[in-house]
Amino acid sequence: MRLGQYRALLAPASVFTVSLLFFGLFVLLLVVGVLTTGSLPPLGLVLAGVVVFNLLAWLVGPKLNELFMRFVYDIDWVSFDEFERRVGESGARVESICQEQDLDTPKIGIIDDGTPMAMTFGSDHWNARVVYSRGLYELLDPVEFDAVLAHELGHIRNRDFILMTILNTLLQAIFIVYLYCRVLARRADDRAQSLFAAAAVGAYVFYILSKYIQLYVSRTREYGADSFAAEQTSATALSTALVKISYGIAREAETEDEQLSAETEDDSVLESTERRKRYKENIVGPMNIVEIDSTEDKTVGQLMERGETDRARHAMLYDAHSPWARLTELASTHPLTGNRIQALEARHGETIFELERFASRHGDGIETMKRTFWADLRVLAAKYVGAIVGLATTAWLVATGGVAAGPLLLGGGLTVLLYALGSFVEFRRRFPSDDPDRAEVSGLYTYFGASPVRGIPVELDGEFLGRHPAGNRFTPHLTVRDETGFVPTLFASRLGALGRLWKGWRNTGPYVGEDTRVTGWYYRRGSNNVVRQRTVDTSDGGWRSYPRFWFAVKLLLLAVVGAAALAAGLVV
Repeated sequence: MRLGQYRALLAPASVFTVSLLFFGLFVLLLVVGVLTTGSLPPLGLVLAGVVVFNLLAWLVGPKLNELFMRFVYDIDWVSFDEFERRVGESGARVESICQEQDLDTPKIGIIDDGTPMAMTFGSDHWNARVVYSRGLYELLDPVEFDAVLAHELGHIRNRDFILMTILNTLLQAIFIVYLYCRVLARRADDRAQSLFAAAAVGAYVFYILSKYIQLYVSRTREYGADSFAAEQTSATALSTALVKISYGIAREAETEDEQLSAETEDDSVLESTERRKRYKENIVGPMNIVEIDSTEDKTVGQLMERGETDRARHAMLYDAHSPWARLTELASTHPLTGNRIQALEARHGETIFELERFASRHGDGIETMKRTFWADLRVLAAKYVGAIVGLATTAWLVATGGVAAGPLLLGGGLTVLLYALGSFVEFRRRFPSDDPDRAEVSGLYTYFGASPVRGIPVELDGEFLGRHPAGNRFTPHLTVRDETGFVPTLFASRLGALGRLWKGWRNTGPYVGEDTRVTGWYYRRGSNNVVRQRTVDTSDGGWRSYPRFWFAVKLLLLAVVGAAALAAGLVV
């Protein structure tokens, strides 16, 4: 399961990506065959090949993914006995669920990173893998940790691997039909050409629609796994786990020294503290995990004591009422977190959030989100409107002055400049130059005007919790945590992807655990916050990030090209 964005970012380690790689290879071989022989192989044979490729990917993909994760992620694959030794009663709970559901116990992978995440992949229950990060175990209370693992087992029990592989195969088959129709349209005579062309357009439209249907099915499977976890553990525990991990709203646990200094010298208290210390040494120590002092009989309010329930409600308001949230969900494999929590409330009883009553008290915030959406659309449309005006002017110049170099250069230059002007408006909205607001992580959700397009300048103080995504050895992105929660911060290099890869590989790991101050721009994307770094300061140095660089380069090139064309048109 991707809690929040983490599983989506680990998608390369899923069996479905391996399937796509097999399919891509198959399409390349098909194209090469057509180019070299000039003939198309029988469609039935090609579709049979797609099925065989996906069957192979389904069978061997989990092992390939495991090898891939060993290379890319700082992961330790452990036996189930070792897993039980490390997590205590949670391991016994997983084994009990597997026995009740007639499932084999999964292979366990533990990513050594403080950023929380969990996922599962495999062919079926007989070779399933469940992966989670050290940060997941550190952050959650035991009952919440159990609920997350139960969600992963829900995917295994519901045979989601098989269903999604079948859907993926069908999607690829539709794309093959589209390719055939397009090739045949070029080779056929006039009448047949139009028929094949229409069939190609229809097949491609159906392919696009099928991709969204596949995403919809994936979201319904997430609801099914949530329901399974709620039945096996607790709907409330799963809801609070989603809030902590997806929204990043979770206060830091007290350190052992703080607990000792705050506690009295009562014998029973000292005995309890000693038990926690022995547990840390015998169970948690081998994983270098900070113990969270919690028990399974905690009330709902206690479970969210560190999660700040009102801030969680602010986060869920965006999921429930922002038009951007609804659009982003359409292209996502996972439902919005707020929708998942509301579904758990509807199916398995009330939780502490009561979103509808909270929403009635924050109508102004909801209106701000809607106004922001429409303003974003106008900003995004500005460059296209400018280009259309430029093209219309070009057509008028050609109509009045004839097809000549002068009118074409004048119109073309004007079109490019107007497009650049519209892009500049977008640049200003994405990267405003205002002074940054000092903010807490959980307070970011009260910025109702933030969106995927509109950035809010912010400054955060905290520590680097881990990499983003968790444990990836090559990512330069880091998760910042303060006393109220955590948020991913994204690095941008002037060298593009190569610069990010180099920094992630050579110059990111040593900063994990360091205190930091980060300035940048805050965006709201679906259920998740993200901050694009501008400056980063730590006790061991810092760096600058350049999220505006390539956007500014594009603007400069457009302005130069447009001005040159306009000047040439005036001269001619």
